Amino acid sequence: MKSSRDSLPEGTGPFTTALVRVFRAVEAGAFYAIIVFLIGFILETIRVLLRVPHLGETHRRNCGAPMMLAVSCALCVDG
Repeated sequence: MKSSRDSLPEGTGPFTTALVRVFRAVEAGAFYAIIVFLIGFILETIRVLLRVPHLGETHRRNCGAPMMLAVSCALCVDG
């Protein structure tokens, strides 16, 4: 399967090489942000539906940040 990186122009100049690196960094950052957002949306939905009725709003807020930090670190290390 071809990716969008395969369609970039091949060049030997420093400008083209730097442009390719920037494009790949932006692509990786966008992919990371989308994945973290989707995981956060799913986890927040589960927490709101299951935990808030039993434990309250404060507990949900206190559990959200450490869970998202763990997810972000796990994605960063695996990638």
